[in-house]
Amino acid sequence: MAVVAAFLRETRSRSSSASLPQAGGYSGTITVPAGSGNATLATALSNPSGTPVLQIVRSKAHRDTTNTPLLYITVTAQTAVSLNGIPGFSITVPNGVSGSVYIAGLIAGVWTTVEGPVTIANGVATFPIASGTLTLSAGQSAYFALYEGGIVPTPTPAPTMSPTPTSGATPTPVPANGTALNGPLYGPGNVGWGPTAVANALQYPVQSGYNGANQTVAIIIDAYPTTNDLNAYATYFQTPQTNRTILVESIDGGPNGSDTSAEATLDTETIAGLAPGANVRVYGVPTLGTINVNDALNQIIVDGAAQVVSYSASSCEYAGQATTEAILATGANSGLSLVTSSGDQGNNCALNGSYAVGVGYPASDPNATGVGGTETYFGHYTLTSTTAWNDVTCGTPPAQCASGGGVSALVTIPSYQAGLPGIASSQYRNVPDLSMPAESTAIYFNGGWTYEAGTSWSAPLYAAMLAEVYEYCNTSFTKGPQLAYYVHGTAPSTTFIDVVSGNNQYLSTTPYFVAGAGYDNVSGLGVPLGMPFANTLCPNRVPALAPRRGDSEARLPEYHGDVVVDLRPALRALTDLGERNASERTPIQVVIRPGSDIATDEAAVIAALRAAGLAIDKQYPNHLVVDASGPTSAVEAYFSTRLHDFAQSRYGTRYAPVTTTTIPAAISSLVAGVVLDDVVTMSHHGDVSGDGVAQASPGKRARSQTP
Repeated sequence: MAVVAAFLRETRSRSSSASLPQAGGYSGTITVPAGSGNATLATALSNPSGTPVLQIVRSKAHRDTTNTPLLYITVTAQTAVSLNGIPGFSITVPNGVSGSVYIAGLIAGVWTTVEGPVTIANGVATFPIASGTLTLSAGQSAYFALYEGGIVPTPTPAPTMSPTPTSGATPTPVPANGTALNGPLYGPGNVGWGPTAVANALQYPVQSGYNGANQTVAIIIDAYPTTNDLNAYATYFQTPQTNRTILVESIDGGPNGSDTSAEATLDTETIAGLAPGANVRVYGVPTLGTINVNDALNQIIVDGAAQVVSYSASSCEYAGQATTEAILATGANSGLSLVTSSGDQGNNCALNGSYAVGVGYPASDPNATGVGGTETYFGHYTLTSTTAWNDVTCGTPPAQCASGGGVSALVTIPSYQAGLPGIASSQYRNVPDLSMPAESTAIYFNGGWTYEAGTSWSAPLYAAMLAEVYEYCNTSFTKGPQLAYYVHGTAPSTTFIDVVSGNNQYLSTTPYFVAGAGYDNVSGLGVPLGMPFANTLCPNRVPALAPRRGDSEARLPEYHGDVVVDLRPALRALTDLGERNASERTPIQVVIRPGSDIATDEAAVIAALRAAGLAIDKQYPNHLVVDASGPTSAVEAYFSTRLHDFAQSRYGTRYAPVTTTTIPAAISSLVAGVVLDDVVTMSHHGDVSGDGVAQASPGKRARSQTP
């Protein structure tokens, strides 16, 4: 956010101004807050040599994927430059440029929006001074771009279709124009699987021309991939070039640097490599805490661009997940499918850096497709393996990883699992729904080749396949998890690889589950085969299922009067720092119960929060989520709870309630739930197992299969 502060020629006083060099009819002035040093300023109509064309942008505000570069600006430090503010500047634009414009900076190889949108008035765009810092060493350059953001699209609901097409129905398919994947099967030095090998083995629709065109896959993650890594991956694996875009969006300020970009790189390269026609939107959050993840999910719904969401993380189930359940139900009703990892610790779930027996959430959500893993260890197994993933090749003691699965403790069984042979529970949600390969994928990360394992690979594998299936079907569906059960029930032997061996016992914990014929709580229904799946779901490209609005598997609580709930997250491995300062600003989140009067309900909740001394930080056009904050004392008084601070490893100081919470009668009947903590509850499900092509092949690592 601080890079634009380098627009100057010299700053040795409280502020100074510099003229913008003209290019293509542009002109203007720049005002720089206090700083020191000097630099030169140059402008051009094309991107400077060595920089990427403006394409991948981390955004501050919602806009479409059309980013039209208008003017590139290069700042080169002549001496060391130190600035303590983003400048204010006024730019006169040529005739023909209208609407809103943004300023982007090139940060870590990625074009990042730092200011905007600003409306052009009478041919002039004026950006105010904002806070921020930047230092440049002598000879170092910084790059910026003025660009148009296009027109914000209006989300449209999923189409309504008849439940069963008549025999005389005539489909109107879009021709399959995609180029099949034909690049290297493995990474350099035969290290790890590549997208062509996966697409061939699992019959991805891209190999039949359906590459995900006109579909968008969203990714929620707490770091960003870099342009250089994505480009190197695409170049090596000879990814077919299309007009698709990869857009990076910022949620709640975006990633804060507490995590590496390995997971983001894995997810993005997997989806972009397997579905080269699909657009990709990476929604970057500061952490994988509930408030941030909920905001990302709801922003995806509001944006209305994505049909599929890939999320490779989870935590043990907890009372506060009711807020996420409401958001996912709303998304499902509009045709959004969440694909998520079932976990890497088998019959255990992630619990603040440790593990406990149980299933992971959101894999257990009724509106999410939980994806487990199969054993595809490079050099020992094939991509069509019928063995569940459970080995000790993860590299970190105890080094064991296994396909997540089991029975939910909180979510009742959804309709699509009722009566299914092989399920471990007839009363509660069974996890996972299906499986994909989990071992040994090649990725290009941080400037070198490595390989990764985990259901963090499994989830984006299925997300890419689903985008291609949706292109084939010419629609998305309102009950994403149902699709796999329908296809398996219609043609199990031709649409899925049955996983029949292995178990998911992690260490020596019990109960655990054993893979077998049909559904099991280790591998779900098995591994889907792309084109057979698409043909069964949409014979002759006509959907056999009806996408109906309001068809989600919602399990939302109904509150009346003062309601006492236990919203304490699991605090294992956290250090209690004592009572939170009464005056400390404490963010909270309220999710409104979906309904026909949601706007009215939102207004009533906001009025109640304000009356309690809380400020409203963020609202959404769909009225579903309200982010608020106020002094700790006001939060504690309104919700009748006590808050403590906690030290959480690399995430620093967090906060959470240590007593039960009361949702007041004034809002209880209007809400699906509240979030009163910022503890990072969710963990990634992936393991980077090497640092480059110079390492040993995965087939040569010490290895032991867990019985």
